[in-house]
Amino acid sequence: MKSRYLIAALAAATTLGLGFAAPASAATPSQASKLSVSARATATRTALALAGCTVDWRGGANGAWYAGYSDTMTVNTKKGQTGDRVREVQCLLTAAAGELDDTNLRPGGVDGDFGSNTKAAVVYAQKTYFFPHDSSQWDGEVGAKTWPKLRRFTDFVR
Repeated sequence: MKSRYLIAALAAATTLGLGFAAPASAATPSQASKLSVSARATATRTALALAGCTVDWRGGANGAWYAGYSDTMTVNTKKGQTGDRVREVQCLLTAAAGELDDTNLRPGGVDGDFGSNTKAAVVYAQKTYFFPHDSSQWDGEVGAKTWPKLRRFTDFVR
């Protein structure tokens, strides 16, 4: 069953022509290998394709991941808001869910509406990956401290 899923995921990703792989300018060889073509990366590409997202690395060793909806690293984005910054958060969470193999990071779709599912995914990311020892940061908002962590979600791949 698992191999059938992986074959279907690979076929879907190939057909859609969407990639999610480390660029030549990835920070380190180990980071590049973490993002190499694998079952997890294939599943990530498929999830991103289904969500209508493309996530790309920009900036070399000190770079970050971008989905192309917003370049912000500081603007507060929170529940109740709508628009491109929210789509950026949702695409990055979708990519992180696949790369970290953690379904709790899924925002419930990419619709540009920061609702309960997106907030729950952000809170989970803050608690589990970004600020596990600082509960004051578990607010479910993507601001000046959370944006940089979200944009470098591959730093948390185990």
